[in-house]
Amino acid sequence: MTRYAIFVIFLIRTVQGFEESIFEDEDIYRIYVPAQPPSTSTIVPGTKWCGPGNTAANYDDLGNLREVDMCCRDHDHCESIIMPDVTLHNLYNSDWFPMQVEK
Repeated sequence: MTRYAIFVIFLIRTVQGFEESIFEDEDIYRIYVPAQPPSTSTIVPGTKWCGPGNTAANYDDLGNLREVDMCCRDHDHCESIIMPDVTLHNLYNSDWFPMQVEK
């Protein structure tokens, strides 16, 4: 995995890790944190596979950041994943996005 891919994954996980406690007022929290998962418009710029869903026309369609995109595409096509709000092999995915299970 390239350094850029690791950075992108770290950045996404960091943003997802923000807690409600950083906001003093629950109403303010609702304004800044969406109740729904982000749309496919949150694909990482320069890629077509990095983010929820993809914008690729087909399997071989990659963005300008080809190596990063190939990593994300491989992740998207992994057969062993835990969908959001699902438990598999005693692992619970509380995220909005599928989680890849390492064997």
